[in-house]
Amino acid sequence: MDENRGDAGSWDVVFQSAARKACEERALVVQTIGIAAFVAAGSGDGWSLFVPRAMVDPARTEIEQYEQDRTVHDSSGAPRAASANPHGIAATLSFAIALAVVFQIQSYDYYGLDWTRIGHLRGGARLFSHGWSVITSIFLHADFEHLISNLFFGGLFAFFLGREVGAGCALLFAILCAMVAGTMDALLHGNQFRALGASMAVFAMVGMLGGLAMRRQPRAGLRRYSPLVAALMLLGLYGTSENSDVVGHSLGWSAGAFAGAWWGRRPSLRLGPAHQWLCAGAAFVLSVSAWAIALARL
Repeated sequence: MDENRGDAGSWDVVFQSAARKACEERALVVQTIGIAAFVAAGSGDGWSLFVPRAMVDPARTEIEQYEQDRTVHDSSGAPRAASANPHGIAATLSFAIALAVVFQIQSYDYYGLDWTRIGHLRGGARLFSHGWSVITSIFLHADFEHLISNLFFGGLFAFFLGREVGAGCALLFAILCAMVAGTMDALLHGNQFRALGASMAVFAMVGMLGGLAMRRQPRAGLRRYSPLVAALMLLGLYGTSENSDVVGHSLGWSAGAFAGAWWGRRPSLRLGPAHQWLCAGAAFVLSVSAWAIALARL
């Protein structure tokens, strides 16, 4: 746990405990996100955790998050279930409603339009004249089974991601990562390629959860990558079925994993309700604008 400590006056205490192990655990937590730390004997029989003075606030925030995430036990020693997080529920409902509403419009050819033809993802050079399709294709599905699959898995992962980063951020990151993955997927294929469905956004959420967990778990060595490996196994189980866009799913997962790792390195990034609404609004504006451009080009 020792680092090059330099001037002792440039370090401050962020945690104290009578048990050295408790301090060392929290030292590993903050070191995982790139903050230098060391444990030293404090006054009396206690121990203290020191970090650079400039990193006191993010270190304390990360330690608080770690303590909140730890399993809470009651007096009998049995784990106590965590309380419901409204952000997880809001993310799930928003995701499900958006997909269901667009599928209804798509299925019944509202206003006499072929919504699948208008919004599906184009491959190769065609993407340059149909750039909006990297967003519009997220909301379209081939059939009811396709929709139900993405509603179930997407709603599940939106719930967990919403608990981690907030509902608005979860939705915005899912769309942004799917945009990046969809663009790369389309450019890697020829002009005959076409795709539709929220699967890239779903696997982006899976990857982001893995990236977040990897950064936040106080583990050393290869064990710190176990959450990311678990997320990769989910990709292998559900993202490589017959007739699925394996490349697109993998790109969505990768984009999400990078986003999760980026977010996890910023312990002070805790966005409040106003910021969550801004992120949700940005996701809504991106989606509506893409459809508006697609319709305007008819």
